[in-house]
Amino acid sequence: MRTIVGELVRGKGLWRALLYEAIFSSAVALRAPIIDIASGGNPGYWRILGLKKADITTIDVNASTHPSLVYDFSSFRLSYPDASFESAFLMNCVYIFSDPLSVMREVRRILRLGGVALMSFPLVFPYTPEPRDLYRFTEEGVRYLCAESGLVIVALMPLGGRWASAAYLISPFLRPYFIFAFPVYFMTVFLDMVSAFFLPRLSSAPIGYFAIVKKI
Repeated sequence: MRTIVGELVRGKGLWRALLYEAIFSSAVALRAPIIDIASGGNPGYWRILGLKKADITTIDVNASTHPSLVYDFSSFRLSYPDASFESAFLMNCVYIFSDPLSVMREVRRILRLGGVALMSFPLVFPYTPEPRDLYRFTEEGVRYLCAESGLVIVALMPLGGRWASAAYLISPFLRPYFIFAFPVYFMTVFLDMVSAFFLPRLSSAPIGYFAIVKKI
């Protein structure tokens, strides 16, 4: 909860606050070498894990972010040899690939035996072409991708619930941030906890999922 509050105070959106809380609470230890696929410029999860860009091989379509490799993602076969990396990130990007399963299989190929990947899968999410926006993934969809690619799920965490998803969808209207969005986001986290306690059989409707997967 502390990470959620801290990220909201930083002005982060609800999705990122919930995601970074899941990453922090998982206490996962990543070994080098590390690769981040579709990394962007300086994602907040590096800060949460105490990593710097110099620690990571980065791949991105946007040359202005100065990645280690500029890659357009129109196909997905990386030039790195098998078992090149101990750890990988596939965060907030699976929805842009035309063939997500081939991406997951490529992640498995470049991971060493026992290697770990951190992944996130938006579900309740606005149209976000980066440069494309093709898919959304349920829990069943995430489990299918992992099983078919040969990756074993170590942990799969829903991010938020119905209240958080509703708040996230109306977030563009919650301005100014600290007057409207901040208290609404904080309240939705509390309401989701209460709802989960009193209505445990209600089907989940999270913003998305955070997964820790392993190559075995």
